[in-house]
Amino acid sequence: MDWMGLKEEHKLLRQDIKRFAETELAPQVSETDKKGEPLIASMKKLAEIGGLGILISEEFGGAGMDLLSLVITLEELAKVSPSFALSVAIHNLVGDTILSYGSTELKKEFLSSLSTGKIIGGMAVDTMLHPVASDGKRERLIVNGTFSDIFGFSMEKEEKKQFVVLKSDKRLKEEKEMMGMKSSGICSFKPNEKEIIERNTFTIDSPDNFFAKMRVLFAGVACGISLASFGHARSYSKERYQFGRPIAEFGMVRIMLAEMASKANASEMLVYQASQESDILDREIASIFAEENSLYVTDKGVQIYGGYGYIKDYPLEMFFRDAKVLEIFSGSVDYRKVLVGELLTS
Repeated sequence: MDWMGLKEEHKLLRQDIKRFAETELAPQVSETDKKGEPLIASMKKLAEIGGLGILISEEFGGAGMDLLSLVITLEELAKVSPSFALSVAIHNLVGDTILSYGSTELKKEFLSSLSTGKIIGGMAVDTMLHPVASDGKRERLIVNGTFSDIFGFSMEKEEKKQFVVLKSDKRLKEEKEMMGMKSSGICSFKPNEKEIIERNTFTIDSPDNFFAKMRVLFAGVACGISLASFGHARSYSKERYQFGRPIAEFGMVRIMLAEMASKANASEMLVYQASQESDILDREIASIFAEENSLYVTDKGVQIYGGYGYIKDYPLEMFFRDAKVLEIFSGSVDYRKVLVGELLTS
């Protein structure tokens, strides 16, 4: 479906990213997902068409585009590789955070290199924390940690949310047993306040806005997962024959496809709208809606595929795993619904 808010620049961007995903990612995504290998070379190639500096202003070598442009980019990438889309989301978010809150010195040091892909950015998914270790400190999960040159994480200091940028080092420990997002280079990291350099630290004035933006980007990935899962399931239902006819002719399969299409397209429209607004409530609602729907759509997709839905040679298995991890990274849905309820009634 074509959302009425798309401008010509958005449509052209979609075409470019779709072409990139189909030619660059599709031939290798199955194998890299099985091996848990990040698509580093593809990240560099995406930088050549402006995909790593979408939100960064032209002053620092970026594309200077809007949040909807980034959501569209992530959606198209996620239709082929949700892991790669997550990596691109995090990289762009690192640049946008430095641009929005960082010092002039940090902007000059990092933004141009982030835009061109000379360096890759990683970030802690703050809604996903390891249990408290024996020394009383929590480990953080860093997306892009295995291949990033710098990474950022937030911390509380003097009742303010501080964002810290560090150069990657051997303290990042690869997490090889993740259920999904296997090509996102996820690592664990335990912050040491003594090693934090003051000039690499800045205050996030609006933490709620920061996390709402992160979640709407994850929602863009969820939309790509839903739309791709529906597309694969619909195609498979026309090819798979039972009792002498394609299963697409069976009433129950048609009902599932109708529900999948409704939820996938409704998610896309809601996320697009939320990305055009700066309202925290709209973004939280859209992210919850899209992520829950991606779980539903992938579940029904696996059901339509039958036993093949559980085999790694078919795409639904990957989409099913990645949709769940995405929901976890965004934070407990139930807790976020309580927050939305507070916003609605305050």
